[in-house]
Amino acid sequence: MVLLGGLTRLTDSGLSITEWQPLSGILPPLSEAEWGEYFAKYQQIPEYHEINKGISLGEFKEIFWLEYIHRLFGRLVGLLFFVPFVYFVINKMLSLKVIVRLSMIFGLGAVQGAIGWYMVSSGLTERTDVSQYRLALHLIMALLIYSILLWTVMDIKYPARRSDFNFLSIYSKWLTCFIFFMIFLGALMAGTDAGFVYIDGIIPFGAYDLSPWWRNHFENPVMIQTQHKLVAIMLAVDIISFSIIFIIQNDRGRFLGFALIAALALQIALGIATLYHFRGLEEYFAANGYKKMFQFPVMVAVVHQLGALLLLTVNLIISHKLLRKEEE
Repeated sequence: MVLLGGLTRLTDSGLSITEWQPLSGILPPLSEAEWGEYFAKYQQIPEYHEINKGISLGEFKEIFWLEYIHRLFGRLVGLLFFVPFVYFVINKMLSLKVIVRLSMIFGLGAVQGAIGWYMVSSGLTERTDVSQYRLALHLIMALLIYSILLWTVMDIKYPARRSDFNFLSIYSKWLTCFIFFMIFLGALMAGTDAGFVYIDGIIPFGAYDLSPWWRNHFENPVMIQTQHKLVAIMLAVDIISFSIIFIIQNDRGRFLGFALIAALALQIALGIATLYHFRGLEEYFAANGYKKMFQFPVMVAVVHQLGALLLLTVNLIISHKLLRKEEE
């Protein structure tokens, strides 16, 4: 689901469906007349007039299908969650704690659907893309749901817990918050197309062109890419420091410390590769928006997003392990 969301944003496919139809939208256009209606609605929004003006119906279908699959998969995930959940509850196979946790996850999933439309609606009237603020909210919510799901799985598999919090346990929770913040900054990168910008120097020229000054950290692509790099360096130092301490203090689980360093190295490499492959393509993509579909730079960027998910996953596994009894 995160992969599809990343592809939808990076290929500018998310605005191809201009209405939110939770039930009737399950079926795609089934006739040429229906395709014409969807295309006509798309032709009324700014993205068509300023980026994709003149594309054919066949070219429109390329971006439509990705957004359609994204929305359909969201519905499917909800169904695959809800039906077994009801079955387990009816057959009294779940504890009250797990029922409450899973109910919360399902509720967050429903909210995520509404946030998705809230995000899309921001790009249908005055903008040619969605609000980077709403995009960041949508991504953070997705990873929050994922994190609670993963934590629930680990709680069920390893129910025994420590009551005390040691230094490493607190450190790992700090890292979790730091990684979420880093992902938020990454969402701002994607939402403002800051990857196209060439940055030279620690604080490059143009970093504080907007007024008031704080807007630059959320809306100025130059500053957004700069802060993304600087915070990434700080996070890398933090993760390496934590991993070394964890490896020294945990004989049985030290492989997780090495796994965290490996995930970090992979993510850094993917981040550098993403900037390298996007550099110089801004004018091409601006003039050929629909042609972003599955081009190599886009795929590298999507894998970079999955790399963040991998880093978060390993950190959560370590964080949960630090709360379990030593004999486990």
